[in-house]
Amino acid sequence: MKNNNLIRISRICCSLFLILMTFISCEKDESSIPVRFEIDSDNSSIEGSFVQNVLMTSLNNFDLHYTGGGTIATISAKEANGIYVSKRELDLPTGGSVKISLEGKPIELGEFTLKMEILIDGKIFYCSQIFEVAEDTDPSSPIIFEMDSKYNTVSGLVSPVDIPFTVDPFMSSLVAVEPFVTGLNTKVTIDKKTGNGVLTLTPGDDFIGGQLNLIVSFGARENVPVTITTSPFVNGNGTVESPFEINNAQLLKKIQFLLDRNFKLTQNIDLEGVAWQPLGSEALKFTGSLDGNGKTISNINIEGTTNAALFSYTASSAKISSLTISGSVAGTEYVAGLVAVNAGTITACNASNMNITGDNYLSGVAAKNTGTISSSSPMDILSFANFPSLISEITQTVTKPLNYTPATAIATIVKAPENADASVSGSSLVITPKTGFVSSDMTIKVTLGKISSREKEIKLFAEEQFDSGDGVTNPFTISKASQFSKIRDYTDKKFLLTNDIDLSTLENPWVPITSFSGTIDGGGHQVKGLEYVNITTKGGLITTNTGNIQNISFPDINITTTASFGVIAGDHSVGKIENILITGTLSSTNTTDILGGVVGEISGGQISNVYVNLSIDASCGMIGGIAGRAKTSASIISNCTTEGSITIKAGKTRIAGIVGRGETGVIIKNCLSSMNITATATGTGANGVGGIFGANNNDNMRIDECMFTGKITNVFMCGGIAGVAANMRNCVTEGQSANMTSVMITVGGSINTSSGGGIVGTGKGATENCIVRNASFSGVTTATLPISGIVSTFQNNGFVKNSVVSNILVNGTTVHGITGTVANGTGINSSNYSSDVLYYENGAASAYTPDNSATGLDGEVKTASALTQSFYESLGFDFTNIWKWENNKPVLRNVGYNGSLTKSMKSKR
Repeated sequence: MKNNNLIRISRICCSLFLILMTFISCEKDESSIPVRFEIDSDNSSIEGSFVQNVLMTSLNNFDLHYTGGGTIATISAKEANGIYVSKRELDLPTGGSVKISLEGKPIELGEFTLKMEILIDGKIFYCSQIFEVAEDTDPSSPIIFEMDSKYNTVSGLVSPVDIPFTVDPFMSSLVAVEPFVTGLNTKVTIDKKTGNGVLTLTPGDDFIGGQLNLIVSFGARENVPVTITTSPFVNGNGTVESPFEINNAQLLKKIQFLLDRNFKLTQNIDLEGVAWQPLGSEALKFTGSLDGNGKTISNINIEGTTNAALFSYTASSAKISSLTISGSVAGTEYVAGLVAVNAGTITACNASNMNITGDNYLSGVAAKNTGTISSSSPMDILSFANFPSLISEITQTVTKPLNYTPATAIATIVKAPENADASVSGSSLVITPKTGFVSSDMTIKVTLGKISSREKEIKLFAEEQFDSGDGVTNPFTISKASQFSKIRDYTDKKFLLTNDIDLSTLENPWVPITSFSGTIDGGGHQVKGLEYVNITTKGGLITTNTGNIQNISFPDINITTTASFGVIAGDHSVGKIENILITGTLSSTNTTDILGGVVGEISGGQISNVYVNLSIDASCGMIGGIAGRAKTSASIISNCTTEGSITIKAGKTRIAGIVGRGETGVIIKNCLSSMNITATATGTGANGVGGIFGANNNDNMRIDECMFTGKITNVFMCGGIAGVAANMRNCVTEGQSANMTSVMITVGGSINTSSGGGIVGTGKGATENCIVRNASFSGVTTATLPISGIVSTFQNNGFVKNSVVSNILVNGTTVHGITGTVANGTGINSSNYSSDVLYYENGAASAYTPDNSATGLDGEVKTASALTQSFYESLGFDFTNIWKWENNKPVLRNVGYNGSLTKSMKSKR
């Protein structure tokens, strides 16, 4: 090393050089541009040296910088002068960079263009790099790299720093290598004519320092390592003995990334113009220490939500001392100047010049404290318990406590009510109505020094309304039927039941709410007395619902309808209906379509975790224990259970235990039905009937992980899971036994229409990984259509694959163990198996010999002992996520209602 403190590595000469990179261009396939992904061409670069006939190494990369990301891309580059990128999938983290390794070796000297293709969700980006290939005439010579030794350590790195260097060969490359320094961007520029270069270090917000490792390379020559120690701090190492010293806002922000370290202020810090983000979180609390050293942090400005303060959370080991702060913090709950939620030790801190604004739990020092605070101020916490956001039954002077602490806080009326006098007496609000007062609203705020609540609205009513709440931030609370009836006046608000509701106690009978877009949370309570005689509207509770209905039981409903109808809603879309229980009777004299135990029609939105036990009888079509009709791909019905019965009194179609008719991408999954579905008279022609689903007229819906254990009688084109359906996977039909005295599905209809299957009558698309066991299926004597263990007939490229029947009986004129016909169109039946199948012809044991083929109509025959877990796994049954092995058979892990309400509910009326 020379006296001029240059790092010198022996000198050589080289006549031809590599141009590291001279041009970058990026383009998009203009036919389709992804909004969330854009290439940052200014910071993207190509790394490493390109020397003729020298293979690419780990230092040869395309360093792609971009905005967006958070997705998987397929990248590739066609060969250019021997250099290429093989097609591969690459994870693009959100808003970052990624290094794409280059392959091959340069063949010819000169300039060449490598065009990179980046494919994201079918949309293409291109980036072109021009590189120059050099010849190395003396590859055994070393590389010279010179850099002033003062840059061996770079401290106080809070803004970009340029580090000059020289290199020989002039176009050698300088590349940062792993492990990279978090939050530190490196950029290298080299003058190919002189070998003079600049290494630019640009720290990001998350830069906290570390050892930067670089490699100088040129072709096959021995690489030269370069190490630079970096830190944003000038002094300290973060220990108790030597805390990091902070003298500016940039360094104060670094605490967020070093929550377990120790810090000391050495200057006052002004945060004017800085949008401060609270330090720490509930998951990552501040555990270190901050010695304010008698300094001040001024002009703090925080616009937050909950837990807003200079520090969001401190742990029990945290220490903050000798610090003065000033500025303003606004949020919702737990809003403070210094610490929102403190479990540590705070000593000699002053927040008296902090303006604090929020909804609840507001303080200068700490909004919530379980630690130790001494010699600090202000320590009082302004809080509200059961603030009266709604006051009703104001027919004379009413005094209402505002329920805030401490009592020394002052309440002020900001907006006075109309047609009523309002005043504050102590910590209570006094309202005196004037003649003709019906309703109004007012606002107040409560202050405690420089701590102030946001303006709080109070709604005032002469008549009874709700117990509490504002319907927005806090739901209106309901404890009696008269309040429940007022939901119709606030159809976009939130409601919470705090008691069981009995609609029969209303002065006038319940009238369905016309439309609703808010949220009704039953809180686990019952709504009793939902009863109608010959109702003509579409819904029992609500006619059209786009909101959320949850956590409610409706016991002992008793409804007769003459129109399309659903118990909870006639039409449901967008929102969710979940964790609902319904029991009772439902009758329809409507002779057209649509009757649902929960909704008449669902066209978008979700229905999940619903339990229904209903006795349904009807003369209409499109009947479902959950929904009569499901439309659009946004409609999802999951984890529902139906019990009880459906009695069909007319020759209608599309009837099932869960959904009657489905269209366009509807999803039914994890549902269970044990309903008994019966047509009352021979020849009624009821068809398209299934234990889970009735019938559809397209191929792009799905039925996944569903189970039927009930009975179906005197209908045709029927199946244990569906009458006519597409794409059924991992479904089960399970009966009680395989004999003629306990038939699970009895097919009716004429000799030309009688068809039935253990899974589906007419299958479209895929029927895969399904099981039928312990069941009997019986058809019409002399019928021409088959009775089969899985599928009777096919349409629309239908097929059966990887399915098993065991211990079943099939009875009819034409019977088969698996399918009644070969697959349709492009469909192919394969890997289907049968065990212990009894074949009957018109009520008597048949001499029929099954084909014993895994691709045939009867499946390959297996003994019961061969049906092991490993056998099912060989068929693709997923015993990790979908199935479990229980009692020597596959059982669905997740099927039916698994909500929190009690199924055996009884009315207390």
